[in-house]
Amino acid sequence: MKLWGAAILAALLVIGTWLVVRGRPVTFRSGVVAQGSESATAALQDFGAVPDFTLVSQTGDTMRSQDLRGPWIADFMFTTCGSICPVMSAQFEQLSTRLDDRVRLVSFSVDPERDTPERLAEYAARYGAVPARWLFLTGEKADVRRLVQDGFRLGVDDAAPEDIARGADTILHSTRFVLVDANARIRGYYDSTEGNAMKQLEHDVERLLAANVP
Repeated sequence: MKLWGAAILAALLVIGTWLVVRGRPVTFRSGVVAQGSESATAALQDFGAVPDFTLVSQTGDTMRSQDLRGPWIADFMFTTCGSICPVMSAQFEQLSTRLDDRVRLVSFSVDPERDTPERLAEYAARYGAVPARWLFLTGEKADVRRLVQDGFRLGVDDAAPEDIARGADTILHSTRFVLVDANARIRGYYDSTEGNAMKQLEHDVERLLAANVP
C-alpha cells in the first residue's frame, strides 16, 4: 500500500508539470516555472491572462474573477482527495498566516459535482479559512475543467476505473500553486511540494506588492 501511495503521488506530480505557456514548453527551476534562461532576479514572467469566470464560494455567494483585487494565489483540490490535497491545503493555511492581508488565496474544486458550497465550507473550517481571505470555489464541471486546462494551462483528468479500484483518488490534478496579479495575469507557477518553491512564491508576492502592481 505504501508503494502504491508513492506511485499515486508520483503520477500527481507528473500531471502537475503538464502545462504549455503561449504554445511553448516551459522549464522548471527549483519548483518554479520560468521561460528561457532569465535569472531569478529578472522581472516576473507574464504567462497570460486568467479568463473571466463566475463560480460559487463556500458561503454560497457568486464570485467573479473581477471581484479578486490585489495579488492572489490559486490551487486546485477536492474535498475527498486523500493524497496531496490535504498537504496543499496545509501549505495554504501557512501562507494565510504569513502573507500580507492584501493577498487572497483561491482554491478551485476540481470535483464540483460533489463539492457543494456546504461541503467546501466544512472543508474550509478544518483549515481555519476565513472567506474574506481564503475562497473555495465550485461551479459547473465543464466550466471548471475549461478554466483549469485552458485558463491556467494545467492538467486535470478523471482517474481510470482500474486505478480507482486499486485505491487511487478519483481525480488527477496539478499540485502547483499559481500566482496571479490584480490584472488577472499569471505571474508564476510553484511546486507546492518543494520548500524552495514556496519561499520563492512568498518572495514573488512581495515583489508584486512592492512594485505596486495593480
